Amino acid sequence: MKSTIRNTFTAVAGAALMAISGTASAAFIATIEGNDCAGVFGQGFANCAIPEQYDPDRSPVIIKFAYLGDGVFEVDEEDGEAAINPLFPTIDGTEFSFVTSGDGETGEWVYEKNDLDDPDITFFVAKGGDFFNLFDVFGSSGEWNTPLNPANGQLFELSHLTFYDTGGGPPTEIPEPGMLLLLGSALAALGLRRRLRA
Repeated sequence: MKSTIRNTFTAVAGAALMAISGTASAAFIATIEGNDCAGVFGQGFANCAIPEQYDPDRSPVIIKFAYLGDGVFEVDEEDGEAAINPLFPTIDGTEFSFVTSGDGETGEWVYEKNDLDDPDITFFVAKGGDFFNLFDVFGSSGEWNTPLNPANGQLFELSHLTFYDTGGGPPTEIPEPGMLLLLGSALAALGLRRRLRA
C-alpha cells in the first residue's frame, strides 16, 4: 500500500511550518558515493543500518520516501513492498511532512509521532545522483541538501530521503543486569512469603 504525501505549501505556509517546528536540528556528516540501502549501508532494505564508523549503535532504517518532483513525496517500494522496516509497525509515513525548493535539492522535513511506540530519528539520508548526504539529527525536524554534482558544481536533484532509528528498535530481550534484578526480586518475594506463612 502506497502512501502519497502531497505538499501544497505556499512559501507562507512553508515559513509557518518552519516557525511551528522550530529551527532545523540536523548536522551534515558526510557525502558518500553509492546508494544507502542498496549496498553501502547493507544489502536488502530491512538489513540497512548506519555503519559503525558513523554510529556505534548501528541504527536501523525506519522508512524511505521517493521524491516524485513538484514537492510530492511517496513512501518508496522495495521488492513490491512499502519501504518501511517491519521493526517499526506503527510507522506508515503520515508522521512526516516536507517543504522543498526547486527540484528538491534543498528542503526541510518535520516528524510528528502518531504513536508512543514510534521511534526517534537520529540519522537521515538525502540521495541525489550517484551520491548521498548523511545527516545526524537532534530532534524532530531537519534541513537537507543533496550532494554536489562534480561535473557542474550544482546540487543533484533529490532521489529519495531515508530515515534511521536511534539504534536497534524495540528491545527483544531483557538485558542481563535487568534479568538478575528480576530474579533477585522474585527470590526475595518468595522468602517474604515463607516468613509470613510461618
